[in-house]
Amino acid sequence: MIYFFSLLKTDFYILTPPHYDITLLDRVFRNGLTESDNHYRGMRLHLEKLETNTFYFVQDKYFMNYISFLPYSDSSEIMTVGPYLLSPCDEKMFKDLIKSTSITQSELYQLKGFYYNLPVISNNLVIISALNNVISYINPDSAPFQIIDVNKKTEQTIPEIFHLSTDLEVKIQTVEKRYQLENQVLDLIATGDSQKALEIYRKFTIGSFPSRYKDGLRDLKNHAYTANTLFRKAAKRNAVHPFYLDQLSFEIAQAIEQKTTKDQLLYLLENAIRNTATWYKITH
Repeated sequence: MIYFFSLLKTDFYILTPPHYDITLLDRVFRNGLTESDNHYRGMRLHLEKLETNTFYFVQDKYFMNYISFLPYSDSSEIMTVGPYLLSPCDEKMFKDLIKSTSITQSELYQLKGFYYNLPVISNNLVIISALNNVISYINPDSAPFQIIDVNKKTEQTIPEIFHLSTDLEVKIQTVEKRYQLENQVLDLIATGDSQKALEIYRKFTIGSFPSRYKDGLRDLKNHAYTANTLFRKAAKRNAVHPFYLDQLSFEIAQAIEQKTTKDQLLYLLENAIRNTATWYKITH
């Protein structure tokens, strides 16, 4: 599945509630707006209401598209695809964006680079076909999935005045750099190279990036929960048995919540990288 979405240049995420990084879903777009917490609240509410055996198509008021669903009936894990555009950017789309969000021309200039880098998928059925095949493989007894179209452009849940925060470009560049390094770490975990994975991981400890929350420890714990899920998925790429991965991931998740300092959490994450990569060597 990951390979398929990489071909489409589309983001694909597996989220484990309640601790996940909501800014992943829109490539940190709303994090660059003033009152970003309010903007992300609607996304969280949508994800909390997902039902099983359903693909949710969402187009938000920024013309970005997403698909979200629950792949397992007995798990709270959420899968998301997006953001992507249904058609290439053009001046009409940008004019409509100005009209629907009260964005200024100067702010639009800053955003154009972001939009031009979004993937374009003109037919949602291409993604749905791939997802159905994957669902049938991982859960053969699953009932057929229905499709619900959720159009967020007409929602009025938040009285909105659209303004970019002054450091939007810096935030986007910082997150892009972090994702590049994270992908390198995951590739190394998948091949069992724990030493190199640790070297790269130490380049982007949480202190190197701005905190998203006032509670720094909570920020790092959320990061740790996300990292734990990603480490497990990376090791699974090379046929490490799910039994071992599930056991290790569960132990790490329990340990995360018990830690009371940032140093303890950083040490735990380094051990998680080392132990997850080690399972590859044991089983190959």
